Amino acid sequence: MQWCHPPWHTGGGCEYDEYFNYFNDRDLETRRCALAAFTVMLGKWHARSGFTYIPQHDRKYLGGYNPNEPFHELNNYIEAIVAHHHHIKQDFPVMFEYIIHFIISIEEKRKVPYEKWFP
Repeated sequence: MQWCHPPWHTGGGCEYDEYFNYFNDRDLETRRCALAAFTVMLGKWHARSGFTYIPQHDRKYLGGYNPNEPFHELNNYIEAIVAHHHHIKQDFPVMFEYIIHFIISIEEKRKVPYEKWFP
């Protein structure tokens, strides 16, 4: 598959929600929107135009940490992708390929495994 690069460098962000909870929703459109939000967040990170998933220790260091404010936790999204990957791949093969590509590429560029980066 040749990777075209959609405009992931958008300045807009996704309103906070726990989109990973909808990866296996009974409604196809709800699943599509939840996966699209995740794909966009990963795509922005991959394009280095936005960083939705920042480890808690980095947020504290950068001064953007508030324990009462919800934040997208990458591990929840990875767990949901792993748990529902068969249905996601079947229903949304293009988004699934982008998600996998972004996850692998981001880790390779960073040269630090996710397990060390997000303890």
